[in-house]
Formats: sequence, structure tokens, C-alpha cells
Amino acid sequence: MSTAATRRPWTAEDEAVLRALHGTLPAVDIATRMGRSVPAVNQRAHRLDLTTPMVKHTAAGIDALPIKEQECTRCKELWPAERPFFDADRRGGKLRTWCRACALESDRERRQSPTARAEQAAAQAATAARSKSPLWVAPLLSHHASQAGAWQ
Repeated sequence: MSTAATRRPWTAEDEAVLRALHGTLPAVDIATRMGRSVPAVNQRAHRLDLTTPMVKHTAAGIDALPIKEQECTRCKELWPAERPFFDADRRGGKLRTWCRACALESDRERRQSPTARAEQAAAQAATAARSKSPLWVAPLLSHHASQAGAWQ
């Protein structure tokens, strides 16, 4: 008997079941439930662009898998210590200390034009000066700033 005779085509229902179970159960369990081989399940998942990694099967169960966390040194938030959350260092393949979101924000700030950076720094300095000045000076400063356009 040839292998072509034993193959069963994938139906839309089979693909819907695979989409629902992928990433929640190990490939072995999905293959058993669907009556297919593990390579068939993995190949179809790849063809359907299901990018969520398959759950690893362990004797202790899925809940026993440890998740390592890493703290971003910029925003101080804990994230899973994995590539989707932290970029790899160029030199040794280790994870960087800033999360991906902080790295992108820093790149955007660095790529700003020098004028935009100077305006942003001046606005921050003015805000800091207002917060440190006595209460009676703040209304005068805001009035002065609103009249600046009229004098020019």
C-alpha cells in the first residue's frame, strides 16, 4: 500500500481545530486528538503560519515549565526573558538589558532633529522652573508666555 492511499486531506474543520489547539497543547496531544501524525500537525501549522510556539510536553505537565523573567533597566518592568521581549546583544547572543519597547523609544528620541530635541529640552526646563518657583510667580510666567507671540 502506498503512502498516498493512507493520506487524508486537511479539511477546513481540521484546520480550525488545529488553529484552536495550537499553542495550548503539545503537538503529540493535538496529533492524537486529530488522528494524525506529529509531523503532519507540525507541517500544517507551518503552512498556516501559526507562529505561536508549540507547548512543550514534560512528564510533570505544562504548568511545571519555569518562565525566566528579566527586568528592563530603563522602565523597571518584568518581562519574559525571551527574544520577542528583549533583543539579542550583537557580541555574545545574550539578551540586552532594555526591553524592545524601551529600545525603540530610545532610537526614536535619538533620531529626532536637533531643533526638536532643543525645543523638547527647553519645554522640560520651563516646566521644571515653574514647579520650583513660588506660587505667585507661576501665573505671571504663564501670562508672559501667552503674550510672547503678541510682542513679536
